[in-house]
Amino acid sequence: MSSTQAGHYNDKITVLLVEDEKDQAEMTKIALWGCDPSLDVTSVETPAEALKLIEKKAFDCIISDYAMSGLNGVQLCTQIRKSSTVPFIIYTGRGSEDVATDAFSVGVDDYVRKERELAHYKILARRIKHIVEKRHVEESLRISEQLLRQSNELLEAVTKGTNVIIAAQDKNLHYTYFNELYRNEVERLTGKTIQIGSSMADAFEHLPKQQKLAVDEWTRALQGESVDKTIEFGDPAGYHRFYRSLKTPIRNDRGEIIGAGEIAYNITKPKKRMKQ
Repeated sequence: MSSTQAGHYNDKITVLLVEDEKDQAEMTKIALWGCDPSLDVTSVETPAEALKLIEKKAFDCIISDYAMSGLNGVQLCTQIRKSSTVPFIIYTGRGSEDVATDAFSVGVDDYVRKERELAHYKILARRIKHIVEKRHVEESLRISEQLLRQSNELLEAVTKGTNVIIAAQDKNLHYTYFNELYRNEVERLTGKTIQIGSSMADAFEHLPKQQKLAVDEWTRALQGESVDKTIEFGDPAGYHRFYRSLKTPIRNDRGEIIGAGEIAYNITKPKKRMKQ
């Protein structure tokens, strides 16, 4: 991972300003700090200096002028995007619609025009903070999704080849996770293939008795109850399996119920019911 991707988000937002006019750079640094003291701005005069610095130090955001010697702002962003997704803003007084189009096409996150009025620095400060906070939210979601995927893969690996079934649903009774054995049992019973996001009620719609029992039990778990009982899985050929099942609520870090989970294990071998 590049150092520009590993920025530490705390009380300060670290900003790299690439500006070849010293007076403009100094004015921008002072004005941004005046608008928002959480903005910690470091400035360099050339794209080459910027590329060297970001290999040594992490930044939460990069602001770059467009017209500079060596590389222009869009070309600088192109180089940085080879190894980093750090938020990047073009900040220029000599831009155009074509420049803006080129900028967004290479991964620039925002485009702000320089103005004579000092009030525009407030706009720039707000844009910086917004884009950094948005990126950190996106990164948090990406990490959470990655951890969830790894946890699901671990659960699948641990339960593969066993008689344990695992499933989880959200508050709308849509599947958020299930292992392979659970999927196989539902498919055997209903004749339907379920997917993440599938509605459990829809999967059992042609089996009203099974549907009612399942909905009632999951709803109790979603209301905060732990449901411990024996459940039956059957199939059209008449083979039935009995599982000891525990359904429990799933809570977030604030204690709010966001779903329910089930873990069950087979307590009998499959056997065919005798016709009455």
